[in-house]
Amino acid sequence: MGHIDELPTELLVEIFRLVRDEHWLSWTQVMGVCRRWRDVAWSTPSLWTTLRAHKRFSEPQVLDKFLRRSGSLNLDVTLRVNPAYCDTLLNAILPHRNRLRALTLFFVRWKVPLVQKVLNSVAGPIRDLSLCCASSPAPMIPISAVAFPSLRSLRTDAILPAPRSATFRFDGVTRLHVSNVSRLARPDPLAPLEYHLLNTLAAFPDLEELELKDALPSIWQVEGIPTNMVVLEKLRTLRLEDSIRDIQLFLGHITIPTSASLEVVAHLTGLAWVPFGDGGFLSILPENHETTLPMVKQATVLRLLAGHMEGGGVELIGSSEGTCPWSVTIKSPKTLLKSFIACALSDIPDLAYDLPDLEELEVHVSPYVPFVDCSWEETLDELPMLRKLVVGGLSNAQDLVDGLYEGQYGVLGLEELELCLERPPIAVAEKLYLRCERGRVPRGVENVVMKLPPHVEDVPPYQKTMFSTMVVPLDFKVVHGYCPACHACQ
Repeated sequence: MGHIDELPTELLVEIFRLVRDEHWLSWTQVMGVCRRWRDVAWSTPSLWTTLRAHKRFSEPQVLDKFLRRSGSLNLDVTLRVNPAYCDTLLNAILPHRNRLRALTLFFVRWKVPLVQKVLNSVAGPIRDLSLCCASSPAPMIPISAVAFPSLRSLRTDAILPAPRSATFRFDGVTRLHVSNVSRLARPDPLAPLEYHLLNTLAAFPDLEELELKDALPSIWQVEGIPTNMVVLEKLRTLRLEDSIRDIQLFLGHITIPTSASLEVVAHLTGLAWVPFGDGGFLSILPENHETTLPMVKQATVLRLLAGHMEGGGVELIGSSEGTCPWSVTIKSPKTLLKSFIACALSDIPDLAYDLPDLEELEVHVSPYVPFVDCSWEETLDELPMLRKLVVGGLSNAQDLVDGLYEGQYGVLGLEELELCLERPPIAVAEKLYLRCERGRVPRGVENVVMKLPPHVEDVPPYQKTMFSTMVVPLDFKVVHGYCPACHACQ
């Protein structure tokens, strides 16, 4: 093994870069190890392109030396907007602002005027801009599209960006991430209420990626306010995480392409949602979802997982060939979990009715979640195109097989049935559950797969289970694997 002094310069630089990214304030201590390490660090401009402003770097000579070592490379600068040393930092950075490509500002709400001063001073070729406010309610900061012609990515935390004028558009901005602005400080308390977030989105016509986390206004603040529909023609990914009611209102006012990927995470509270009466997944979709969310109706594959997350929850995933998948995840308190999942499962017939091209349906439910108010016979009648059906949980599988047997005219083209069970079915006597006495023959299915947890070994032959009296496969096999829902323990 060679001595550490024999490390190639390229490898040494990569080690320094990793140390810098993990310990920015103290990474320069590596230069005190030996003369070679100091010379390598000083002569590598890429190590000095990231500046995380701190009071120890507020001395002009220190900053000047730091920035000169970066050569002519682009800069990534983070500033804490503090009157004590903000002017010093700006004076040091301004001569290099043509190299400034990424800027992050941390501040508190009452320092907004100072933030405006910084933005006006460094306006130019910045491509990535991040604004983070440490106090609530979230302020609105006007940003000039003319001042940042090269801007491509904008991230804000506890602050809502607002265009300086309704006529200005941020053409070219492809990524917008906004979080923690559900409580918004209105610039003029006497002005009429507005859906400010929609006004902001309308100024970003070229968005390809939009992420909103706890950024939607409460429904009681904006419901009934006249607003225009926002069309995001170029959007590829939309991620939402907020309360179920606020999401529903927002999705009813934007239109995204069929090819876009949609990820929705909804939170429930007892005051904002009533389990019985409001329904499950359908309560998230706005009434005009066929127009605003066209990818939902075109799904050919639908997966439902219930009780698979920590603390519970339900997830619905849809996809079709040639398009990105969409998903709706609902996180619920434990006190509402079982009642909500029961309602979500009862949505299946209505969801099936809205998906005429559905070919594959998977329903994975934790064994301890009650599967009620869902008639498989009625559900299957709404799925004429279904080719593959996956159902988890032994009791749910028993209900499904019974529904297949009773509904002789539903899903006639079913080719594969997968039973994802938490334990093997109990072997029964040959005459038990025998339905042929009623003049019916077992339902024929080409393939039946029984999926069991990895630790399960003793599996009775299919011919000795109750399933065999109602469904007869041409081919049957047992596979072992883990399903986070069906194989979850109570």
